[in-house]
Amino acid sequence: TKEKIRALQFSFARTGACISSGVVLMPFSFVNIGAYVGERTMIDTGASIGSGAQIGKNVHISGKVSIGGVLEPRQSKPVIIEDNCFIGALSSIAEGARIGEGARLAVGSVVNSGIRIFDVRRGTKEELARGYIPPRSVAVPGMYQGDESLFYSCMIVKKDLTSATKKKTSVNTRLRNKK
Repeated sequence: TKEKIRALQFSFARTGACISSGVVLMPFSFVNIGAYVGERTMIDTGASIGSGAQIGKNVHISGKVSIGGVLEPRQSKPVIIEDNCFIGALSSIAEGARIGEGARLAVGSVVNSGIRIFDVRRGTKEELARGYIPPRSVAVPGMYQGDESLFYSCMIVKKDLTSATKKKTSVNTRLRNKK
């Protein structure tokens, strides 16, 4: 209901977007038609949620993040960000990417169907499915050298989520508490 949503001045949500109870829309944020934003999620300043994107509950979408939609550019499946995730500022999630429950993405992360994702949590470099960040993991942007001696962007799943990392990225909880 409208009275349980905090939409600050200059935030925009199109008719046809589903905004759940307890959501905070910061100035210059935008939620497009058909998007779903779960309970107690914060869409920070300048962030854009594309058409049909599915954002879980207790998610923090940091400033100037771009979440792709199914209409622009036309995609066959929506971006899904599961519950309790943190998406660092200036990140771009598109082309049907899926971010697993509780995952933390560093500033400037790019996840889409073309970006390679490497998991180094076990001491070896294992390539994961493109467009998918595993649940309760911490991922950072990286580079790898291709066959042509060129360097390409990638994502590196660096470690499992720890209580220390969870505390650093739990901005919503700290902002909402009145202590």
